[in-house]
Amino acid sequence: MITASRDQLAEQLRALIDQEGLGPGDRLPTHEELSHRLGVGIRRLREGLSVLRQQGLIVTKRKGGTVVAAPSIERLGDPIAWHLERKGYTFQDMVEARASIESSIAGMAAARRSARDLLGMLDAIEQMEKSEGDWRAAEQADQLFHQALLRATGNPIMQVFGQLIAAQFRRKAQEPMIQGLDVVARGVAEHRAIYHAIERGDRPQAQKRMHDHVVGQLDEWRAARMQNAGTGEFT
Repeated sequence: MITASRDQLAEQLRALIDQEGLGPGDRLPTHEELSHRLGVGIRRLREGLSVLRQQGLIVTKRKGGTVVAAPSIERLGDPIAWHLERKGYTFQDMVEARASIESSIAGMAAARRSARDLLGMLDAIEQMEKSEGDWRAAEQADQLFHQALLRATGNPIMQVFGQLIAAQFRRKAQEPMIQGLDVVARGVAEHRAIYHAIERGDRPQAQKRMHDHVVGQLDEWRAARMQNAGTGEFT
């Protein structure tokens, strides 16, 4: 029996999954087989599997055994959020990071967008317009716009990082932003400006419009905190 640490064992398990060519939904070998192949006891094996489970790479079903998990930004985002919270960061830190990354994404989209990508962005903007002050509907439409923007980059790495930082942004902005027709209308106008810059293929303008849009949300968040603090909703 070897004396690998739980993290080393988890790495060996990841390598085994790759070597076996296992994909989402595929079942891992039994614990007995894994124990034999890796040269570890069942108890030690479970420690390594627990690391992969915490990382969202595998899931254990009551009757289906342990299988490779389907890709999920939410699962990937959980450990990132955990580390960020313990390291400590502010909403301003998050806004600055998102503004930098998403402005680059907008610039890339301006250079690579297809007619289908543009249609997805325009459809999201129209849904935002039709939300009629429904904050949840407007927020869902906003997410659809940014998803279409990410697809327009044609870069799978940018798509993953873009979704990750957007998810962390939503986590940090759990306190409600200022809500109302004027805020939604302003959001629609800003998204249309981003859209038109991308439609024209104007990379510098797309980057600037996106940067200004994201940074503007910091002002809204601060105003919401002050407003709600005054009403005693939260401190």
